[in-house]
Amino acid sequence: MGSTVAVVDADGRPRGPLEDGEIVVQGDDVFAGYLDDPAATSAVMRHGWFHTGDLGHFDADGYLVVRGRIKDMINRGGEKIAPTEVEAALIHHPAVYEAAAFALPHPTLGEEVAAAVVLRAGGRATEAEILAVARLHLAPFKLPRRIMFRAALPRGGSEKVRRAELAASCRAELEAADATAIARAPSPMEAALAALWRDVLDRGAVPLDRNFFLLGGDSLKAAALLARVDAVFGVRLEIGRMFEDIATLEAMAAAVAAASAR
Repeated sequence: MGSTVAVVDADGRPRGPLEDGEIVVQGDDVFAGYLDDPAATSAVMRHGWFHTGDLGHFDADGYLVVRGRIKDMINRGGEKIAPTEVEAALIHHPAVYEAAAFALPHPTLGEEVAAAVVLRAGGRATEAEILAVARLHLAPFKLPRRIMFRAALPRGGSEKVRRAELAASCRAELEAADATAIARAPSPMEAALAALWRDVLDRGAVPLDRNFFLLGGDSLKAAALLARVDAVFGVRLEIGRMFEDIATLEAMAAAVAAASAR
C-alpha cells in the first residue's frame, strides 16, 4: 500500500505548504519499532507515525523538500537556521569547495552561526570575500559570524560531517587566539570606542578584530552601542552594518573616523 508522508510541528499538528517541520512517515512498509527496546521505539513512533528527525516542508507543487536534521538546526535567538542553507550560500564563492555550518554558544541568543570551509585546490579567498558573496544569498541574521578555514572537514563513518567536533575546534581556536594574541596599541578612536563596547557588552578587554556578536552582542546591544556612538561622536551608523562591515572594533573605528572627516 506504500506509505504516507507528512510534515508536522512539535505538537504533531500538520504544517502547511512551505512551512518547515519534522518529516513523519506512516504505512505498511514502515518499520514497527526497535526489537526489545520500547524506550527507543516510543521516542520515534508516536500515534502511528515514524518521526524521522529530518526537517523539511512541502513546496508549492507538493514536492517534499528536506532541509536537514532537526538536531543540527541553529537556534539563534528563536530564529531556526538550517545549516544546509548557510552552506549553500557559502559555496557560491568560486574558491569554496565545501562548507559546514554549525552553532557556537551565545550568552543571550543561545546560539550563534559559524562555519568552516575547505577551499578548492589553488583557490584563494578571505573570510570577508566569502561573506560578501554569502550576503547576496542569506538574510543578515543567518550570516556566519566567523568562518574558519580547514584542509578537510571531519567526517564520521557514514561520511556525515561531525558538526559538534567542528564547533569544539572553532571554540578552541578562538580561545587560543585570545590567549596568545599580541595586540597592537589601539588608535585613539579605537580606544574611545572600546570603552563603549566594554560597557555595552559588560566585559573587559575587547579584541580589535573579534566580531561583536561572538563577544556576546545581540541586536538590542548593537542598537544600544550605535546610539552611544551617535551621542559621543555625532556619527549615525545604520544597524544593518553591524551584520556586514562594522562588526569589529577595528572596522567600526575606521567607519567612524571616515564619517567624522567628511
